[in-house]
Amino acid sequence: MNCRTASVHCAGRRGFTLVELCVVLVVIGVLASIAIPNYMLMTTRAKESKVKENCHCLQLAVELYATGNNGIYSAADAGSINANIVPLLPARQLLRNPFTTDHTEPVPGAAAAIGQCGYQVLAPMGVNTGYSITGYGRSAIVITVTGGV
Repeated sequence: MNCRTASVHCAGRRGFTLVELCVVLVVIGVLASIAIPNYMLMTTRAKESKVKENCHCLQLAVELYATGNNGIYSAADAGSINANIVPLLPARQLLRNPFTTDHTEPVPGAAAAIGQCGYQVLAPMGVNTGYSITGYGRSAIVITVTGGV
């Protein structure tokens, strides 16, 4: 009686055949080829969501500053952002760029690089009465928030 055709388990047979192992490897490869691109897409989407969250936190800090300063928004240069806006952000520090993991946000001006959250002031007639906040995702602006004016 042949071990391969017997309906009972042969005492001397151990392990898997080469064909069985190859089939398992092919199945694993197919599953990985489906899962890995989806995983990469989801991590990028999660990072872009974090950029949007950073922009919202910045918006709240900017509005809080204006509330305490008669509706006048902080200037958008690095010194003003660090002195006026950063103390109003969570943990009183710069926000973390989700793509680089460095604490570098917000930046003065429009966001132009991956993961940035930019802050610009709108100053008709020389008074800071509005703002524009932009968030840059993996390859483009993912959010623009304006207020005031």
